[in-house]
Amino acid sequence: MSVSRRIIPLALLCGAGTLNAATPNRIEQIIVSGLRTEQPVLDSPAAVSVITREDIERSGAITIAEVLRGRAGLQIRDTIGDGGRGVVVSMRGFGENAPNNTLVLVDGRRLNNPTLAGPDLNSIALKDIERIEILQGGAGVMFGDQAVGGVINVITRTPDEAAVALEAGGGSHDGERYALSASQRFGSGVGVRLSAEQRESDNYRDNNASEYSNALGVVDYNWADGRVFAELQQIDDNLELPGALPEALARGDRRQSLNPQDFADIQTTTWRLGGRYALTPVWSAEMELTERENDGDGYLSAPNTTEMRVPTANPRLVGRSERPAGTAMPALGFAAPAYVYLPHTPALAA
Repeated sequence: MSVSRRIIPLALLCGAGTLNAATPNRIEQIIVSGLRTEQPVLDSPAAVSVITREDIERSGAITIAEVLRGRAGLQIRDTIGDGGRGVVVSMRGFGENAPNNTLVLVDGRRLNNPTLAGPDLNSIALKDIERIEILQGGAGVMFGDQAVGGVINVITRTPDEAAVALEAGGGSHDGERYALSASQRFGSGVGVRLSAEQRESDNYRDNNASEYSNALGVVDYNWADGRVFAELQQIDDNLELPGALPEALARGDRRQSLNPQDFADIQTTTWRLGGRYALTPVWSAEMELTERENDGDGYLSAPNTTEMRVPTANPRLVGRSERPAGTAMPALGFAAPAYVYLPHTPALAA
C-alpha cells in the first residue's frame, strides 16, 4: 500500500511537467490610456488596474457603482441610494473631499464638475463600457486638477461588426429596465453604434420614484493613417426626493415622506468630436472637442433651476519610438476647459 501511494503522485507530477513544457506561458496584452493615448499596461508609468468587459458581464451589475464596489483601493458612498448621480468614489481616503480629488474620465473626457458636486456616474451606461482603468495615486501631472487621489478612466465601446442586443428586466418596487444596442461596421471605414436604456422604479420611500433614460450615438471613420469620430448623448434623469424623517415618525411608517413635492430633474446633452492622424511614423496628432450641457429643475424648500456648460478642448502631440530600455512615448498637449455655471432660484431672487 505504501508503494502505490508513492507511485501515483509521481506519475501525476511527471504528466504535469510534460504538459507545462508543451504549453508555452502567454500573458494577455491589456491596453490602457494612462497618458491619454493607448499603450500596453506593462509600459504604463503608473499603477493601473483594469476591469475588462468580461469582468463587467460576469459581475451581473446594472450600474457602474456596482462594478466599482468592492475593488481594492476604492470606497463607494451612495448619498441618495439610486446607484447613480448620488454615488461618490473615494481614493486614498479623501472621504468628504473625494468628489474634487478623484478624477472620473469617459474616453479622456472629464466627468467632474467645476462645482462642489461630484461627477454623475449615472451618465455612463454599463452596456456602453469596454473597460474601466483605475489609476492609483496622484496623477496631477498627467491629468491636471482633481486627480490628487487617482483617476478612473472609462473607455466606451467603438462601432464593431454587425450586432444587435436587447435586454429587459424587472425587480422589487416596480423596478423595470430596458436596453437596446446596435452596431455596424461598413467594411473597414465607416462604423455606427447606437444604444438606449430606460430604467424606472418607485423605490422604497414615498415620493422617491426615479426615471432614467440614456441614448447614445457614435459614428466613426477609420483609414490607414488615422480615425475621426462624432458622438452625441442625451440623458434624462428624474428623481423624487423623500427627505428626512424624524425618528418618532419612522417607527410608525419608515416609508412615508413629509416632502411630497420635492424633486430634482436633470437633462444632460453631450457632444464630442475628435480624431487622430499619423504625421510621421513616430509622431501623431490627437484632438477632442467636447461640450457637456446640464439643465436642472427641482424643488427643495423652493423651486430652483440650474444651467451648466462645460466645453473642453484637448489637443495632443504624441510620439512613439523604440529604445533599448523600452518604448519611449513623449507627449505634448494641454486641456482647455471653459466653465459657465448659472444657478437660479426664482423664489429666493424675488
